[in-house]
Amino acid sequence: MATFHDAQEHLIFCIMENIEQIRGFVSNLLKPIVKEAILEVTGEKENTPEDQYYTPAQVQDMLHIGQTTFYRYVNKGKFHLIKLGGKSLVLKSELDAALDTDSVGRYKR
Repeated sequence: MATFHDAQEHLIFCIMENIEQIRGFVSNLLKPIVKEAILEVTGEKENTPEDQYYTPAQVQDMLHIGQTTFYRYVNKGKFHLIKLGGKSLVLKSELDAALDTDSVGRYKR
């Protein structure tokens, strides 16, 4: 025989489950709207697929350069490091622009 306490626990569980479903639905519904509004207010552009980021190690591997040369390029302003979530990253489009203008080159190993 189910007790009042068991029924109460079951009801609480059902409510919590529904709250999570509602939270997910509202989140999926509102996220794009809020994101668009923030981009509109700040005047920033939305990250597109070409807005990828590389870690310093990835850039070093692609250019066949060492860490010293990588940071020399950064200090000379050939491309910039940005901090995103505590990580140092290089914007792909900025690296591509540096390669296109021959301000940095790929070395052969």
